[in-house]
Amino acid sequence: MSKEKYSAFHPEDVKDYVSVYWRYYCYLENEYLSIFSTPPSDLYKAVELYLSIGSEIDVMLKTICLILNDKYSGRSIDDHKKEIKKIIDAGDWDDYNQTVSLMSGETIKPWDDSCPVKWWRSYNDVKHKRTLKDNKGNLYFSHATQDNIKYALSALYILEMQYLNFIKESLLFVYPEFDTCKSNLFV
Repeated sequence: MSKEKYSAFHPEDVKDYVSVYWRYYCYLENEYLSIFSTPPSDLYKAVELYLSIGSEIDVMLKTICLILNDKYSGRSIDDHKKEIKKIIDAGDWDDYNQTVSLMSGETIKPWDDSCPVKWWRSYNDVKHKRTLKDNKGNLYFSHATQDNIKYALSALYILEMQYLNFIKESLLFVYPEFDTCKSNLFV
């Protein structure tokens, strides 16, 4: 995709991105590290974090879709993924469908071609059916596991990096704010 598509970005967008999106991402990442640093983790805090990350994923996907198509009006993660795939070429989709490495050395691939991905289904179950039981007799509330939240957070990290790349590609200069966009969890 050509840079002209993203030409609507301006230098002030860098500061806005860092102060609005990236700092919130860092907050969520720090919450993850705090909640899961010492077992047992607080399930209520884990649920709150999972719901916050899922909401932010939806916001970032919609934002990216609107960058690519200012008339976009999709409502679901599947709509968002289809819109992105429709507009960008296959090579660029690989930027979303990538494997990320954690500082621990573990690698995970949060996005795949299943619709919706497993961690997103679990997120929706926690969000909409938390007092109901799954087929094993567990409350959906308990699906806010460290593994599901880690996958969701890694998916958000990829979206954050893609949004930042849109900004970088459309601007002629490197801004010092870009240097602040470093993860404490992902390499």
